[in-house]
Amino acid sequence: MQKFRLNHMKSFADSKEIDIKPITIFVGKNSCGKSSLLRFPVVLAQTFREEAITPLLFFGNMIDYGNYDDVLYKHEDNCLVFKLSFGRELSRYVRLEAGRWRSTMAQGLRNHFYSYKSSAELQVTIDKPLKKIEVKKAELYLDTLKICDLEREGEKEYIFRFYQFYNGDSWEKWEKEIILPEAQFDKFIPFVGVENLVGQFCLQEGLTSKENDFEQDFGVFFSYDKFLQHVDELKKPELEKVYCMAAFVQAYFRGIKWQLADEAANMVYIGPFRENPKRIYRDSESSYNDVGTVNIPACCCGRQRRKIRSCWEMCQDGFRMPWVIRLM
Repeated sequence: MQKFRLNHMKSFADSKEIDIKPITIFVGKNSCGKSSLLRFPVVLAQTFREEAITPLLFFGNMIDYGNYDDVLYKHEDNCLVFKLSFGRELSRYVRLEAGRWRSTMAQGLRNHFYSYKSSAELQVTIDKPLKKIEVKKAELYLDTLKICDLEREGEKEYIFRFYQFYNGDSWEKWEKEIILPEAQFDKFIPFVGVENLVGQFCLQEGLTSKENDFEQDFGVFFSYDKFLQHVDELKKPELEKVYCMAAFVQAYFRGIKWQLADEAANMVYIGPFRENPKRIYRDSESSYNDVGTVNIPACCCGRQRRKIRSCWEMCQDGFRMPWVIRLM
């Protein structure tokens, strides 16, 4: 993950994009939102490290970010929105997932994965209907171009929308809506099943009469070519687009999931440690008393690297923080 952005969360109506650099330091007045920014990647980490069924795990083994109402900006009746940005480091995960579909995916889409140069963004909107935290909307962007989204309509029904199709050389505008009676999520990431999307599209367009009939033909050992033999020639191009793009976005969503899970496994968090002003968090009781020095209103999180000792290990061994910051 290279960047993130928060909307209607904690102290921010809009935090703007926050770049994650090898060393990122937040400086500001008390209660201006420094810790909220620093701790948001930790919320992501504990969400993926623990067996959570909620989209975001605000209170876990790593930190206490507050409850849903605490996290809402000014406790307004609004939705939480965050955007995660990824660079070329995502390509390794996406290609692994795309490999499952290369045999049936259009040549143009296969070429896209081999010559991956895109930046990807996932924007998620979360609300709390009926006292349950749920994903209201998830949007996928490539190079700032909106590819698709999944949005809840009503209590359970979702609408999946495609906005673009890759023709082998470039993206072309292509809008298609597929109504889903329900949707599944892995944390806050849509679980886009190719079979489910194509199946619902076929039912919606009248390409098959019964859902059960479709499931029998479109099972684990589904033969796409065999299925196409029963489809009207005029509708084949549209069906092929849906099938290819469903496999495409599934590879991206699952690739994002695996990258976040890997980053979560390597996340280190220390803090907060402050004496002036004193703040008490539910997770602070497990912190070491001798970390840092008095009057340091700071906390630290980072990604572990091989052969590099984490700050936590150093502090346990009696070392002081290995840096000094002087503001002129």
